[in-house]
Amino acid sequence: TVAWWTRPHVTNRARKVFNTRLHFESSACKIRFLQTLPIRETYSKSRQRLELIHNGLCASMPERSLGGSWYFITFVDDCTRKVWAYSLRSKDKALVVFSRWLAEVENRTRQRVKTLRSYNGGEYTSQAFKQYLLNKGIRHQKTVSYTPMQNEVTEPINRTIQERVTTMLQHASLKLEFWAEAVHTAIYLINLSPSKAIKLHVPQAVWLRTQLNYKGLCIFGFEAYAHIPREKKDKASAPLEKVHLSRLWDRRQLRLLTLGPRAQKANQK
Repeated sequence: TVAWWTRPHVTNRARKVFNTRLHFESSACKIRFLQTLPIRETYSKSRQRLELIHNGLCASMPERSLGGSWYFITFVDDCTRKVWAYSLRSKDKALVVFSRWLAEVENRTRQRVKTLRSYNGGEYTSQAFKQYLLNKGIRHQKTVSYTPMQNEVTEPINRTIQERVTTMLQHASLKLEFWAEAVHTAIYLINLSPSKAIKLHVPQAVWLRTQLNYKGLCIFGFEAYAHIPREKKDKASAPLEKVHLSRLWDRRQLRLLTLGPRAQKANQK
């Protein structure tokens, strides 16, 4: 005979209320309450720059950026936790962006990337991507499909970037099409903030091996006025034009996004 309390398939906690001495479990209950085992860290912390690079590709954004992008891809150095981000129009551009990023960092550091860790997506398993890594002598580590927990570095960073982008756009009262500018701003601030993974050191300072200057920081999206050159303005137009500043910390990377009739949208990379 089957006990009456097993028929509703109640939980173990409810069964204890009926009788603490009884121990029973049907096969249906075992299947219903199956859970994935926790994933532990399977790699040791790298000691040199570019020894291990974590790579992640964010899901499609709700709206196209000013430059026509739908995605953004991130690269994280495991040793310094320095982060890079690039916006993409389509996922198949991942190889193009990776090759450009690889040439840039290897040229600046005079060091070579040894290992790339990414998820097991189609853009990383293509024959072109495999051949490129083989020619560069880069080892490729791929996580199990539909298991983002294995990529414990880029997944939290991408989630943090998306949360900061939403907050900055709402605070600045800007449309979603400015998300790419907000992404680059969020990456810049992450690199200037202490990281728990490197004992509260600053990723940018560890990467550059120098002290940083925070004097140029400003609020994202605040209003400013840009001077219009004499060659580009009409006789009746004002000498200044209202703009929104996205970044003002580096004079070489000054970005002005105009929202007036002369709107000149910034091209995203």
